[in-house]
Parts: sequence; C-alpha cells; structure tokens
Amino acid sequence: MLGNDSVGDCTLCDAAHQHMLWTLEGGVPRARFTTKDVLSDYFAITGGPDVGCDLQVVAAYRQKTGVIDATGARHKIDSYTSLRVGDLCQLAQATYIFGAVSVGVLLPSSAEAQFIDGEPWSLVPTDKPIGGHCITSVGRDANGNYLFISWGRVQAATPEWVANSMDEAISPFSREILNAKGISPENYDLTALQNFSGEF
Repeated sequence: MLGNDSVGDCTLCDAAHQHMLWTLEGGVPRARFTTKDVLSDYFAITGGPDVGCDLQVVAAYRQKTGVIDATGARHKIDSYTSLRVGDLCQLAQATYIFGAVSVGVLLPSSAEAQFIDGEPWSLVPTDKPIGGHCITSVGRDANGNYLFISWGRVQAATPEWVANSMDEAISPFSREILNAKGISPENYDLTALQNFSGEF
C-alpha cells in the first residue's frame, strides 16, 4: 500500500511501483520502496498537508528530482507524455512499449467493494465518482481486461470501466527498463524509446 491506505499518496505509490517493475525488467536488483520513502516525496511535493497530487506535477518532480528508494537512491524518469483520455488503444500501446503508464481515474463508488471481493472493476449503473485515484497500467489479461497496480496488488478492469473512469494518463519513460545491452523487454533500444515518447 505504501501509505495509500491512510493518505492520498497514490501518485507517488504509482511512481514506486513503476520503478520496481522497470528495475526488475532491466535485469538489475529490483528497487525497494518503504512507506517512509514514498511519504517523504509525497509531503515534499505537497509541502506538508495531505491534499493529493497532480499527475503532471508528480511527473515533473520525477524527471527533475526523482523518487527515493529504501537505499537512499533516487530514481528518475527521462521523459513523459500525456495520453488522450479515453483512448484505450493508445493506453495499451504505451503500456506495451514503456512497461507502465500512470492513469488518473475518477473512482466510482463500487470500486472498493469490487477490489475487496477480488472482482474486476466494472461499470455499475448507479455508480457515482467518489474521488480521484492514480493507478499503474501494466498490461491486459486473457479476457481483454486492463491490468493495474492499485492498493498494493494487481487489479483487473473492464475496457468499459477504463474508458468511463479514465480522467488523465501520463506515459513516462525510464532507462531503467533497458537491460545490459540497452534493449527493453519488447526489443526497443534507447533511441527508439526516446522517439516514441511524445509521438503517439
């Protein structure tokens, strides 16, 4: 959870989860983050109060300052670009190419119960948004559901739910995804990835 069970630091949890994934895919020891690490960056951005964070502000912070891990190392992103809200094809492409995408959603009232019950997030006719949330897109499953990291675990969501709930999306690029030969898991090199970021 990295603190997101008690404060609104989901945008920084998103960052930590992405760097965990990228370092693992890059073939180096997976980065480790503690709640204390994530909260230190969260409150550095907010200035102290628990007011949540804007995805663009966090992306700029990650590019300039980076997020701190359990060893004291800072993990930066090289670049980032906004995706079109509701464009699920673009979301799937960016997730495939860059490994993870930050997605802001207007969380429906049914989402927490579906999460607790282990059910995919799906539309409920009586749903009303209860607030914003940031989740990490990491892929799709055999049923066509999108897969996200939220509240410390993988959560499936139907395409309809994603299209309806998606409020913002940012695709970050980090060199951490590259292996020792400079190639990503999907066989892209640094130049190709840099050319992708901003050209969707």
